[in-house]
Amino acid sequence: MATVSVLCTAGSVPAIAAADRAAPYRWTNVTVGAGGYAPNIIFSPSEPGLAYLRTDMGGAYRWDVKAARWIPLQDGMAISSYMGVESIAVDPRDANIVYLAVGMAARLPAAILRSIDRGRTWTTTPVPFAMGGNEPGRGMGERLAIDPHNRSTLFFWIAP
Repeated sequence: MATVSVLCTAGSVPAIAAADRAAPYRWTNVTVGAGGYAPNIIFSPSEPGLAYLRTDMGGAYRWDVKAARWIPLQDGMAISSYMGVESIAVDPRDANIVYLAVGMAARLPAAILRSIDRGRTWTTTPVPFAMGGNEPGRGMGERLAIDPHNRSTLFFWIAP
């Protein structure tokens, strides 16, 4: 496999090395590893390379740098509505702590999930309001946040 370094200036087209033009291109399927719409990837501010992906109806995933693949974090979850991930918040100082706001749609169970082991296990706190992991607006950003000055405080924006 060849590596190409390209330097472009405004209006220029990069030249491709002869060896790269001759190398055959192999088209293959791409493993996404998620279900439904994937509205966001959230990166840990405390550990480079640590990232989480949320989907509207396929759960949350953690990026495994060594294996170069997404690891499902909610497979086997008993309440299917929790597979709709509304938002993810990662602790700004402790890379092991992650929260999920889960619930697929109105009139379905919703909860805040907390993990202290990067999503291997979860503590569930049901909430008395609906989430919209699979509703319009799911791609408009994260609604869950950890207070950076008091990490025991979790904020969730509830739409009016």
